[in-house]
Amino acid sequence: MTPAITLEELLAWNEEVSRFWKVHLDANPALLELPCGIGGNADVQAFIRHIWGAELVWSQIISGLLITDYDVWPHGPLAALYDLHLSAVRNFRALFANAEIQWDEKTVHYPWRRPETPKNLFTIF
Repeated sequence: MTPAITLEELLAWNEEVSRFWKVHLDANPALLELPCGIGGNADVQAFIRHIWGAELVWSQIISGLLITDYDVWPHGPLAALYDLHLSAVRNFRALFANAEIQWDEKTVHYPWRRPETPKNLFTIF
């Protein structure tokens, strides 16, 4: 079966959407301070941090890289949060450029934990 969209096309769409939001939020910085209870985030900036930080983590997991701990992600400004996205894109591009990867055989393990779970009870293998 031929995929409806390639990984490269999906990444390009992701980059376009992220650029849109970066430009929009740069032009309207007050939006970052609006309350946002999605996923337990206090405001829009925290939500953006979660989105771009999670993108970085998944790029690291799939690439087999060390995972950047949530506690060291920047809390702002927006440009620093956008750098999380840019780092993820670099990781994905390097991964997609690796002709040796057998995508049909690639597996990913992510031992998910709830945010309230103490870190000392959680390990990544």
